[in-house]
Amino acid sequence: MTKRGFFNNIKPKNKLFFGVLLIFLSYLIKFGTESLINLIIRSQLEFVEGSYHFRMWRANEYPYEVEFYFFNWTNSDRVRDPNIKPRFEEIGPYRFELYINRTDIRIHHENSSVTYAFTKRFVHIPNMADRSLDDVIITLNPIANALAYQARQWSAFLKFGASLALRATKSELFVKKTVQELLFEGYDDPLLDFVQKIPNFATQGLGMELKDKFGYFYKRNYTDLYFGPYNVHVNVDEFYGNIHTIKNSTTTPYFPGTCGRVHGKLGEFADPGHDQTQPMVVYVHDLNVFTNNYFLEERMFNGVVGSVYAPKDYIFDNGTYDKSNECFCFGECVPVGMLNSSATFAHAPIFMSLPHFLLADPVYQNGVDIVYRDNSSLMPYIAVEQTTGLLLDGSLNIQLNMLLQPVKGLGLFSDVPRVFMPVFSMKQHVVTRGGYLDLLVVLQKVPIVINCLSFLTLAAGVGLLLFVRISLNDNLYREYRQVQTK
Repeated sequence: MTKRGFFNNIKPKNKLFFGVLLIFLSYLIKFGTESLINLIIRSQLEFVEGSYHFRMWRANEYPYEVEFYFFNWTNSDRVRDPNIKPRFEEIGPYRFELYINRTDIRIHHENSSVTYAFTKRFVHIPNMADRSLDDVIITLNPIANALAYQARQWSAFLKFGASLALRATKSELFVKKTVQELLFEGYDDPLLDFVQKIPNFATQGLGMELKDKFGYFYKRNYTDLYFGPYNVHVNVDEFYGNIHTIKNSTTTPYFPGTCGRVHGKLGEFADPGHDQTQPMVVYVHDLNVFTNNYFLEERMFNGVVGSVYAPKDYIFDNGTYDKSNECFCFGECVPVGMLNSSATFAHAPIFMSLPHFLLADPVYQNGVDIVYRDNSSLMPYIAVEQTTGLLLDGSLNIQLNMLLQPVKGLGLFSDVPRVFMPVFSMKQHVVTRGGYLDLLVVLQKVPIVINCLSFLTLAAGVGLLLFVRISLNDNLYREYRQVQTK
């Protein structure tokens, strides 16, 4: 009598039971574990004070990267020559680290939302390969140009008074200031001092939000004055991250009609499993506009697969492509590719574009001569992890321009050309690193392991059933042969 193995000693009906059990177990591993993972993801995304996600959101663990490039006006003395274009040289980069801290946080459980403001703190990164903040830049005089922009609609008498003010303060069309002064430090300006002494003229006449000094980011470093409060939906559903209100309002004061309607997200996170066929609407607080971003591709970011969304070619459309965007003109429609941001900057002639007038009407580039230094990618985008909606990578690239134009009856500006003068560009790069990234790497690898385990369990169950079937057929055949030989 031959010795039989353990497996052969198991009865066929028990083998059938184990085969069915393995098939059921593979189903349980596949769908049960997926449900468990989704439950874990949901629990991690919930806004509970003290949770990991809440701590990472409140203050960025790693700083964002910011680069500034300034446009040095190299032939400012020839601005009135109709045969010569304004010529610029792009200078930079000037690198900073950006730290964002959410403040005044209030979680509203009754409607699953959170209200908060946030501060920004820029820290310069000295680098031997970069330019110094002491570099002197020749640029269009922002104070005098803002006065001229307002004076274009004044009476002859008021224009005469403005001309006297420009002459009395010895204002010129351009200023020579360091990068540090133009950005955060600010600089004294005699015209600025003069207009602040005239009642109501500082804000109504000059049309600028005046301080004791002028700088494009003067007194905006580490202050929540300009950023919030926001109220955001934080229930983990298809509306996750949607903005309810900005400064307690469902509209913004910067653009009329639908262009000022509050909607979309802040770009910090998206709804889990966002439908890639639908645009991701993101509010850009630096521009006070909402942009539609469309799925572009899937790309690897530090070991994590991300869904990349980017705006289409008409990112700064003012009705050329879509009539509903005419409200972005704000009283003065300009060719496509330029956003009239005068309302954002207290009615100063500030217009925003992509760097190097990317995707803009050729009229802007043809109006100036620029020697470009920055050859990196200029297109903005946002990349999120598809399952969780968490931000993986993103780039916000904008260029600030000022409109210079002739103003009849205003001596200093009576014979200047109409041209959009580039001032500086800013590139902000957001990269997720550290604990968040490690968590996302694990979350993306777990389903692969689960699928492999589920497949192996299913294969073992099916294989066992086939083995039993074949064994039974073989036994039946042997019994049949024995009957035939008798």
